[in-house]
Amino acid sequence: MTIKKKSKLSTEFTDVEAQRAKRYFDKLIKVLKKDLESSIRSSSSVENYKLPAWSEYQADQLGSQRTLRKVIDLITITKEPKS
Repeated sequence: MTIKKKSKLSTEFTDVEAQRAKRYFDKLIKVLKKDLESSIRSSSSVENYKLPAWSEYQADQLGSQRTLRKVIDLITITKEPKS
């Protein structure tokens, strides 16, 4: 594996940088998935049916879940770095 010196304007990552970025994104994805699971559990909790503004709460939870899923999809790295 050769690490190339890159210019300040380069958009290409070295293998080491790509692997490091993937690790960081994987950690972030793990946190976001926990938040998503928590939101799903919370939105289906029987206690929340007692809220005076239940429909607004549900709309907010569904919007949050949709946003979390979108961010997870955007930052999921599907291609492994070249080795």
